[in-house]
Amino acid sequence: MLDCGMLEAGDQRRRWFGTLSLIIALGMLFWGETVLKPYLTGRGFVCFWLGCFLATFFALLFALLDFRAIRRKSMNQRRQLVEQTLKNLPCEETGADGMMCSRTAGDASAEDRRGIN
Repeated sequence: MLDCGMLEAGDQRRRWFGTLSLIIALGMLFWGETVLKPYLTGRGFVCFWLGCFLATFFALLFALLDFRAIRRKSMNQRRQLVEQTLKNLPCEETGADGMMCSRTAGDASAEDRRGIN
């Protein structure tokens, strides 16, 4: 069944961490270029910007993981839709050779579906 945009717990958690790491990176960028700029020297400078880089890296990582999850979910939904569509297609009979498509014992014949008995 196709769901209409409801997020699962894993999706929510991944997006929340991605948003949080992006906010941290943007906050560090703002503070590092304005208020803290005169105080960042030497090791402090390197550590601060390394932390900003790591926050940006994690934001990108969570975005890529989210992209992969959305792609996998989309492929699964597409496969289910194709399977459901093929399952609901009527079979065409070919005379003495039998039917063109295979049926299981529980499937109704083409006549039964059309109401011809």
